[in-house]
Amino acid sequence: MAGLLIWSGEHASLLFFMTVPRFLFLLAVILGPLALFFGTGCPKKSPQVGAADALPTVSPAAPEPAVVSTPVPTPMPVITQPPTKVVEDAAEQTWREIKDYPFTQRADFLVGLERLEAQVEQQIVALKARRLNLTEDPHAWDNAMQVLESSLVDLRAAAAQVAQATSSNWEERTARVGRVCEREQAAYEKVKALTPP
Repeated sequence: MAGLLIWSGEHASLLFFMTVPRFLFLLAVILGPLALFFGTGCPKKSPQVGAADALPTVSPAAPEPAVVSTPVPTPMPVITQPPTKVVEDAAEQTWREIKDYPFTQRADFLVGLERLEAQVEQQIVALKARRLNLTEDPHAWDNAMQVLESSLVDLRAAAAQVAQATSSNWEERTARVGRVCEREQAAYEKVKALTPP
């Protein structure tokens, strides 16, 4: 705050006057119109320019003809039935490939077993997709599918046991996997027989 110090007699009193805000106000009142006058400047006397002359004229170019291309639809293959035969054969073939592997090929056996599990899952998915076409009572189909899904769970459990097998119990555990695969294939055939094409 700015103020003015006034000394009077024995007592000094400090009186604050609002001199700075008054000064700024007066300065704005005096200089404001001058700034507007000089800031905008005086217009020079120049020939009148019409609105049409202000911008350069550009003749519009003729629009190029629009090329309309209609996409040619590619014919989609009609699949009336999921390819269950390929999956079925692949699952059987996978088991035939790995069933005689010795303990020294345990890693290859486990990889093949994982592939077999994936193929059984694909079989189940394909059969469930075809279940929508089922016209008969679905209870028999559902029961058979439960057996197939249960055999997949058994296959996973047997695979976990084989993963921890030693050379002494390798044949016993791989034989158990073989029995589970046979049950799975029989369950698959039963569901497949109950599933419409």
